Amino acid sequence: LAARSDVLVAEPNYYRYPMLLPNDPQFNASLGLTREGVPLNVQYHYNDINLPQAWDISVGSPEVVVAVIDTGVFLAHPDLDNNLTADGFDFISNATNAKDGDGRDGNPDDPGDGDTIATSSWHGTHVAGTIAAETDNGIGGAGVAWESKIMPLRVLGAGFGSTADIIEAIRYAAGLPNASGRLPDQPADIINLSLGSTFFVAAEQEAIQAARDQGVFVVAAAGNNALVPSPGTATPNLPNFPASYDGVISVGATQLLGGKASYSTFNSAVDLAAPGGDVFNGFGLLGILSTFVNEDPAAPGVRAPTVGTLQGTSMATPHVAGVIALMKAVYPGLTPDEFDRLLASGVLTDDLGDAGKDDFFGHGQINAEKALLVAQQLQLDNFELEVPELVISQTAITLSDTERATVIGVNNSNPQSQNPTVSFATSADWILVDNAATVNGLGDYSITVDTTGFGSGIYQGLIRFIPTEGNSVELRIELRVGQLELDQPQAIHFVMVIDPKNSELVSQTSASSNGRFELELPAGEYRLVAGTDIDADNILCQEGETCGQNPDLLSGQVIELAQDQTDVELKVTLLDESTPQPSFKISTAVQQEQGGLAVAR
Repeated sequence: LAARSDVLVAEPNYYRYPMLLPNDPQFNASLGLTREGVPLNVQYHYNDINLPQAWDISVGSPEVVVAVIDTGVFLAHPDLDNNLTADGFDFISNATNAKDGDGRDGNPDDPGDGDTIATSSWHGTHVAGTIAAETDNGIGGAGVAWESKIMPLRVLGAGFGSTADIIEAIRYAAGLPNASGRLPDQPADIINLSLGSTFFVAAEQEAIQAARDQGVFVVAAAGNNALVPSPGTATPNLPNFPASYDGVISVGATQLLGGKASYSTFNSAVDLAAPGGDVFNGFGLLGILSTFVNEDPAAPGVRAPTVGTLQGTSMATPHVAGVIALMKAVYPGLTPDEFDRLLASGVLTDDLGDAGKDDFFGHGQINAEKALLVAQQLQLDNFELEVPELVISQTAITLSDTERATVIGVNNSNPQSQNPTVSFATSADWILVDNAATVNGLGDYSITVDTTGFGSGIYQGLIRFIPTEGNSVELRIELRVGQLELDQPQAIHFVMVIDPKNSELVSQTSASSNGRFELELPAGEYRLVAGTDIDADNILCQEGETCGQNPDLLSGQVIELAQDQTDVELKVTLLDESTPQPSFKISTAVQQEQGGLAVAR
């Protein structure tokens, strides 16, 4: 349009969006500190994950439900009451521990878990507020996904909660049969578990897997049992559960200056990090501000709504659960498996610590803006994840009883993708692999072979390198043992021609003493197999006999014959107990077809 003579000016009609910042006083209140010259507000932790930018995309949806399995919630808190579902439940089975006068019931209200209101943790209320406190309502602080809903489920009482109660709450949240005898009107999309200990319970793992099979995200606190204040050469901490179960998103904590919070558990189970507050940051205690409960000065012993700060991976976890709720609001089709792939690719986080995944921050700190931009693209069906491409420095090696070691490299050739973690598998126990020089399976592998007890001959095997994302690659290994007098008369090698479509024998011949053979065949596709029949049982390719295909035994390929063809090589190897042993029966009744013949020599 701009190039037309009758058009004065033509420019794109760009879309603009409101730059949303809520009016909650605690969100906007100054902390009285600056970081790199920038003033900090009281809820600084939301800026750390680019949440204000994400709010310009979505503030959540009432169709997305987050189950908070915790101490329950102070149901009358004005920053929470409108965002709570009506089908919460108290799963605490021990009436003494419950402190509400009975066992399991339909009331998830938190009466406190201490001797007094002042000594209670109000843990579940605080966690729920981070996820979905009412926002832009002129009171209190802000929540991450403030238009989403909280399903309050009570499992933690006076100091602890039982695994049996937690299992039932997980099943209830996922809409599965449970001890309550009822189901929620709408199952949760996300479960937040800001709780844990070091004990593995198989039934708890099964409940989490059952929830995940329903499409429910399970997010849990990595734990607060770190032994050192900062990343270094320390030994990884013991795993905490449920965070370390398969299928759980394990969340570690960061502090004001961007490093790992001093208490935050670090181990290989940590998937990502989020702000959790920390006292060891040079500024004094700067926790996470959220909804809380205080004693009413005018009525001692009566709960009063307020805000308060806590620290821990318990506080980091609801940041992640809230961001997933925002993603689900934008892209309802998001699944736990898809989230795992996105997380591993690095598109949802800001990498911290060592490049790639590490024990301190997992894949990095959650970035709400990045996550919602990805969700937008997924909803528009135009997002393609960059997939790693595994490459190997050699695809085949030959070793012998005198040269029994070599080094090969395995790396990701796609710089636009996140590095995968690579494992390996060998086809034979005589292949020895040392991966000490690799990082998460990428790098140089030392390959050696053990020839103990091997007689003279040619042996074949392979190593398969398997990434968590992307393609696998294989290294084929040929081992030559002893002096191979190939020019001397050998046992008769039979050559069979097999139809690859139905595996039926088409033709056969035998090779001369120098290993040469000739066949006349109709033009077409064939599989050629050569082998000896030492025990004369009319079956080739058994242990102690030689066997081969083109180009070798392990990677036999279909050969297409269209005209006279020479030098089709069938590489044979002596079979032992560790080598795959296909069986091919020999038949002397072979029909010869005339016309259109192709010759393979």
